[in-house]
Amino acid sequence: MVTYLLQVTFFVAFFTLDCRRVEQKRNGVLPCCVSHPNFVPTPMDAEHSLSWRLIDKLFGKVVLTLPGKIIVLALTVGFATFGALGSMQLEQWFDPVWFLPKESYLAEYLVVKQQEFPKVGSEATAFVSEVDFRNEFGKILNLSRTLEAASFVDDVKTWPIDFVTFCDANFNVDAENATLSESDFRLYLSKFLFSRSGGKYQRNFHFEKPPVCGQPTPKLKTVSIDFTFAHFSAPYEWIPAMDNAKETMAQLEFDGLAIVWSEMFATWVTDKVISQEVLRNLILALICVMGMTAFLIAEPQTVGWILLCVLLTLLDVCGFMYYWGLTIDIVSCIGKIQSTPN
Repeated sequence: MVTYLLQVTFFVAFFTLDCRRVEQKRNGVLPCCVSHPNFVPTPMDAEHSLSWRLIDKLFGKVVLTLPGKIIVLALTVGFATFGALGSMQLEQWFDPVWFLPKESYLAEYLVVKQQEFPKVGSEATAFVSEVDFRNEFGKILNLSRTLEAASFVDDVKTWPIDFVTFCDANFNVDAENATLSESDFRLYLSKFLFSRSGGKYQRNFHFEKPPVCGQPTPKLKTVSIDFTFAHFSAPYEWIPAMDNAKETMAQLEFDGLAIVWSEMFATWVTDKVISQEVLRNLILALICVMGMTAFLIAEPQTVGWILLCVLLTLLDVCGFMYYWGLTIDIVSCIGKIQSTPN
């Protein structure tokens, strides 16, 4: 729409001004100077121009002949088939590392990391906040065990399980099944966090104020469970893993805030959104093209041929993207959608 508006406003306006300049014999570079008072346009026969002769020989004597039509149709079908085969194998994949300069420190670090630790997955964290942690501890424990048993998880820092083991070993208390009082829960948690087995989990707790060794912990505001996703090789693996992790949190039905977060979610969500929206946006772009051509041309057959040409162009572009080693990502998605009206 903007392209057509620019053509009928900006382009037409400047074309009009230029016609006035020619009529007033003004210079093309310095229109304020009347430097060509005796200028007379040289009449030109279009049939003697180079472009006319080239088109006449190419279309009139090659393309529009029967052999030429057969060759054009054969090439069209060939390119369409070639493009269709490539489009069916085109992958949807976005990796922000592609946009890093190869000589940058970060790019070199990521290359070394991939070489030395090729099977290490992405780190993630499950956060639980604004809940009664003493009464909700069973759900937190269940979350830890569910993540530990999940196929999409490689490793879990299971502090809830270690806390239950610590209470049983040191206080002979079944923290999993027994209903602890608020004071006992805070005291045992303080002992755990300052113990040899639980000290490493202090970073997973956020209190109103810093806890003191030997004293019950202050009011607990947020807890987290660190885990590592398995190593994934393609979007069809990490997108379901991300969704399953979020669904696991939702199924536990915490009374407060419960979310899963990972640095890789920015990339994975992009993959998920692109896979859902690229087809929809292309269809919307085609509808806009068809609607605008129908409005300006108002001839159904011509509109149909234009739509067919646009469809074949998109098919060929998507197919050749596969052979060029490209994928459907943010850049290619925007490029395809913007090129559709053109």
